[in-house]
Amino acid sequence: MRRALRKFTAAIAGALILGMAAGNPGMTLKVSAAEVQSEMTAMTGNAAAESAIAAQSTDTVGLADNQEALAEYLVQLQAVIEQQTAALDAAEEEEERASLASQTRSSSWKGSVLNRYNGVNAGPSGKETYYNLNMNKIVAAMKKLGVNSEYWVRDDGVKMYGDYIMCAADLSVYPRGSIVETSLGTGIVCDTGAFVKKGGITLDIATAW
Repeated sequence: MRRALRKFTAAIAGALILGMAAGNPGMTLKVSAAEVQSEMTAMTGNAAAESAIAAQSTDTVGLADNQEALAEYLVQLQAVIEQQTAALDAAEEEEERASLASQTRSSSWKGSVLNRYNGVNAGPSGKETYYNLNMNKIVAAMKKLGVNSEYWVRDDGVKMYGDYIMCAADLSVYPRGSIVETSLGTGIVCDTGAFVKKGGITLDIATAW
């Protein structure tokens, strides 16, 4: 979406430059809301967002007679596009978070899934268990490593760090920050524990169970 908006801005600027190069002193560029929305919808398929952009980017600019107005118009158009891009990005992030929040299993794993009742599960990376501890120190350790994300809890009680399920593992096998597949979804190794000395357990998954 952002690429399409920039492409549209470049097209408008290119048209204005060509008009000035043609040397037509009386030439004006008329941009109607319908034309702007039609062009944007053709490139992005998002009529609602393009309508908002079109409503704020209509004008008539005298190319040769008023260069200051032309420059101001381009600045305003860029500002509108950046504003709409930020709004679209925020909406997409919210939609992705909602999808993650409602997830209950890995979309690529066809086997059994770890839950609060079975306690142990054979997942895509090996044997899985779960634990429930305060994650403040673990989150702080991840941030100290430069892995900066938000800690939150999924609707099913699985603890998340950004887009990933928080897992404990043998750090000699999976260093902190390693991405691993679990039966509940894609995880990130954030922690370790005494279970690694016993052997047999590959991942201990952080939950609120």
